[in-house]
Amino acid sequence: MFLLIVLFLGIFIPDQVIKSHHNGNATFALGMLMISGFLAGNLVKKVKFPAITGHILMGILIGPYALGIVSLKDVSNLQLLNSLALSIIALTAGGEIRISQLKKSIRTINFILLFQTLVIIFGIIASIMVYNIFFPIFDQGSLGIILALGILLGIVSTASSPSTTLAVIIESKKKNYYTDIILSIVMIKDIVILLLFTLGLSLSSTLINRTAFDPSVMLTPFLQIIGAISVGLLIGGLIVMYLRFIKKNSIVFILTVSFFSYEIFEPLHLHPLLIMMIAGFIVENFSREGDELVKNLESVSPPVYIIFFTLTGAAINLNYLKSLWLLTFFIVFIRLAYLQLGTRIGGAIAKEDCLVRKRLWMGFVSQAGLSLGMAKIIETSFGEIGNQISVLIISV
Repeated sequence: MFLLIVLFLGIFIPDQVIKSHHNGNATFALGMLMISGFLAGNLVKKVKFPAITGHILMGILIGPYALGIVSLKDVSNLQLLNSLALSIIALTAGGEIRISQLKKSIRTINFILLFQTLVIIFGIIASIMVYNIFFPIFDQGSLGIILALGILLGIVSTASSPSTTLAVIIESKKKNYYTDIILSIVMIKDIVILLLFTLGLSLSSTLINRTAFDPSVMLTPFLQIIGAISVGLLIGGLIVMYLRFIKKNSIVFILTVSFFSYEIFEPLHLHPLLIMMIAGFIVENFSREGDELVKNLESVSPPVYIIFFTLTGAAINLNYLKSLWLLTFFIVFIRLAYLQLGTRIGGAIAKEDCLVRKRLWMGFVSQAGLSLGMAKIIETSFGEIGNQISVLIISV
């Protein structure tokens, strides 16, 4: 509590004291994010919440849309660290998946993934159509625009967050059959969602702009995924060779590879998260260096998670909730309901135990980077309508 008091005294220190010149802003912001995120994470653990909940809440509190201790410029300047954190998280996620475990639960993974996707997408489309009857969403929204909204929201709502899921699993130290199923589904789902989103984008363009549907648009994301898998195999092999023959300063090497893989391949639209997931999967399952990789990654994970999730909280724009709060909460709650229903149906068909059918859905609630990325694409694709849909997704 003493540290928190000292921390927030920073609000009253004149800008010229703590920010003597513009080059110091990001450094000060990073220190504030790390210290406050660390303290908040420890506090929320006292009431049985995951530490990342504290990181996110503290990020919101000190961010540019609340107290403003960390400015919008600072958040933008620190996105470089977010890229590094995402790569490390993705590499760790891939290293946590083992083929032997996948074989045991492949039937469960397939059925839960299938029915989660179907129930959420078609459920949200139907719910949006009904909601629009009682509370018109757009002033002059045609049936085609509302249907496009339902399709895009349904696909985005299906996505889950591998980074959040993995952070909770590592923090809770609960690695078992159930967490293996959750993490496997979340990772595979990212690939499925990328393909579905491209299809949904084309269908929505047809509905909103009243143009002909072009099935060839599916070729681009398919090639991007193939390219990402190929690069992931290459990077995985590179890490294996280093850990086997060189061994020295392996953490530095892994951090370097993680950083450059994101900065090089993200502009090429090769999905750096998928690349690093594949790399981690290769190291874990096709070499003897898997345990060493996971050990190295877990040793650097605490500061990585603090930076990533506190910065994520600081970037959340609270103003989005003002105009769309009713529809936002409606989507949040029906998504939870459909997520639970899809998981229950998939678990029942796979003949899983009661715990999987009743509780496993909670592991898929979180959303993060992929959903925000899709929101940005929607915003740039459909003008004013796209901007409203994007704001709604970010608000959710």
